Amino acid sequence: MARRKKASPRRRSPKTINAANLLESYLIANVATQTMFQANPIQFVSGWSRNSGGNLQYRAGRDGATVLTLPEIISGINVGNFTGASPTVASIVKYNLTANNSENVGKLVAGVVGIPIAFRVGSKLLRKPRAQVNKLIRMTGLGVRV
Repeated sequence: MARRKKASPRRRSPKTINAANLLESYLIANVATQTMFQANPIQFVSGWSRNSGGNLQYRAGRDGATVLTLPEIISGINVGNFTGASPTVASIVKYNLTANNSENVGKLVAGVVGIPIAFRVGSKLLRKPRAQVNKLIRMTGLGVRV
């Protein structure tokens, strides 16, 4: 019986981060958090936002009755005067979704459905320029793709 060839070890390409996928995910998260919590994703997670002077401040619980952040939800901070004596997270989200009637829900649906479609079309149209940029980035050794 003939000897079998020893299989060569599989070569693994280094892990890379796809910048376009990160941007798409951030934009979808931004639409969702703006519509439901009246805060951008960074403000929602951290509780930090800019005051009227443009300085960063931790404003969880002091940024308005309809603005919800994760620290407020976790710690149960009283969110101020709302339509009821003790507002719940569900009542504030419901109010934020129905505040401008179909406008907010329309933005949410358009963002969640439209952004991925736009990225798919854009990636197909920009395939050759993206390949050239990725080739240049690969030469630098950065672990990022476009």
